Amino acid sequence: MKKKKPVITMRDYSRIFRVVHSVSNSVGNMPGKACLFYNIVGAELLERNFKKKAQPIMGAAFVRLHDPSDTMVSYCSSLEEGEYASDRNAFHCWVQCENYAIDFTSPVYQESLSGVGCSHTIPRKRFQKHFSRMSKSHLELLKEGDFYLHPNINLTSELLFDFSSSFAATDLASICLKWFERAPKKMLPELSMINDLQEITKIKLSKMKLSGAW
Repeated sequence: MKKKKPVITMRDYSRIFRVVHSVSNSVGNMPGKACLFYNIVGAELLERNFKKKAQPIMGAAFVRLHDPSDTMVSYCSSLEEGEYASDRNAFHCWVQCENYAIDFTSPVYQESLSGVGCSHTIPRKRFQKHFSRMSKSHLELLKEGDFYLHPNINLTSELLFDFSSSFAATDLASICLKWFERAPKKMLPELSMINDLQEITKIKLSKMKLSGAW
């Protein structure tokens, strides 16, 4: 069986993550609440720099992260009796590209889970999974890296419209687009951002390293 070629290399995935993470952190966004920014901008970077057709998708998401502690992350509004839903208050955003699901927030799942009281150490890894590997349901996540995604098309349209209508979000996105360079080109170690009051903030490029991939 021919091995599936990943959408982007670990090196370029890491570069996209580090740029978006740096800009998001500069305005105090929490990783668990900033999935829209990470993945909408990530999709734009894939299209502009890699000529890939990439689409941000919103919906319910479930990923098994750590077998020793039986840790899973879920983004949904209800888990009563095995049922779930996604809405504006409970959802996740990921990128769909060439039959792959990509999540540019995966290296900071640790911070997202810490916000809800999880004390286990979650490895910083890349999430880039072919849809053929997706579990049949959110109840069948048996090993690390198993995942289940359920798109919400109406929610996706609504939140993409909200994002594109936000001057703050699109301004921050433009900084990411300006900063990112595809390997092997060098990226600037820091970038200056000017706000409406003409105040300058210097953003340093994140040095966070990934330990592998799920």
